[in-house]
Amino acid sequence: MTLAVPDSEAREIAQIRLSGEDWEALNGLTGKQRAFVFEYLKDLNATRAAERAGYAGNDSALAVRGSMLRRHPVVNPLIRKLTAATADELGLTSEYIMLQIEENAYAAALEGNHAAANAAWRTLAQLRGDMIERVDVTSRQLVVHVNGIEVEALK
Repeated sequence: MTLAVPDSEAREIAQIRLSGEDWEALNGLTGKQRAFVFEYLKDLNATRAAERAGYAGNDSALAVRGSMLRRHPVVNPLIRKLTAATADELGLTSEYIMLQIEENAYAAALEGNHAAANAAWRTLAQLRGDMIERVDVTSRQLVVHVNGIEVEALK
């Protein structure tokens, strides 16, 4: 989902949500790095944000650049603060997000979309800090083993 936040609005959001120290850190970045922060807020896609920020290359190179920028010691904390503030304002708690992912996993399994069900279970396990060892999906049954325990047993 694209949020389509205009540049001026992204800058305004950043100015409101960042402390003076964070604002100084943002202004200490290069123009492209700063643009990446604003562009990333639009759709949370590092590859597309790198492209819109003015970095050149094919999709593969842009994906690498976006990944590097997301791990940058100044860029990463700024993005985390800005996205967390936005999530809080929208009421997107971790509990709500995990519930939505769980519902999506069950719905996908019922529809027979096993790849989507597997992806949703993996995402949920990652958010919980668990590791999925095995996922068994058939047209009639979904069994997920997390740390040696079936998911049903975790509820």
